[in-house]
Amino acid sequence: MSKYFGIFKDLKKLDLPVGDMDLYEGYFAEFYDQLTGVSVADLDKFLPHIERKDGPVLELGCGTGRLLIKIAQQGYKITGLDLSQSMLNILNRKLLNEPCNIRSNVSLYKKDMTSFDINNKFATCILGATSICLLPDDDAVLEMLQTVHKHLEPGGRFIFDYSVCPESPKTPIEIDPVHTFTQTNELEKQFVLFSERKDYINMISTVNFYAETIDKELQTVRNFGNTQKRLLTDKMISSIIKLSPFELVDFDTQVKGNYKIRFVVLEKGQ
Repeated sequence: MSKYFGIFKDLKKLDLPVGDMDLYEGYFAEFYDQLTGVSVADLDKFLPHIERKDGPVLELGCGTGRLLIKIAQQGYKITGLDLSQSMLNILNRKLLNEPCNIRSNVSLYKKDMTSFDINNKFATCILGATSICLLPDDDAVLEMLQTVHKHLEPGGRFIFDYSVCPESPKTPIEIDPVHTFTQTNELEKQFVLFSERKDYINMISTVNFYAETIDKELQTVRNFGNTQKRLLTDKMISSIIKLSPFELVDFDTQVKGNYKIRFVVLEKGQ
């Protein structure tokens, strides 16, 4: 199946001079930060567990620092991992605006969340923004859980979230309406079109993006973006947890529009 669908597939057929990249790279890393960077509605799902152990924190998939900076501002030492250098560049730029005492709380690494090796133990590890869905299969999720377990102190907790897919979807394919994002400043105007296709047969969510940026001389730069995430059910996640070295502590749920976000709390034995 093509990675582009609907209007995005039609635009692709025009063979325009465009960039083609993942959501977390280049232009779209900046767009992602503009779209999500100020949202911290999920922070209160992570903070109580961080406060419980009151020790160093590890964040997987830290991105542009949406959660990481807020946690550092609370006085916690936090290490952030991300696979995208573009996202880490934006985060480093943000940190330059923070006081020295906040910057000194932060360490950053460009690493894969499934196989990293850091010479440190953490009291708490978090993985937000439903980023566990970026891992391609159960084996990758289990490898990530085992790696996190090695990096936690005894009694340490790992908290992650995922968008809950229904066990019995109504249709095999579901396509969202096309959404728009626009922004204007002194240097340029930009718009982004984006939509999501959920394939319940292959359990894959595909999000397409098309962006145009027009500068003061009316020169236009166009970019296509595409990203995929797994669709996960409660049953799938429970099965993987049973194979992991963790103990399940709690499930919590947050309703976000049409999405049900499940927060999972795991603990390493003493």
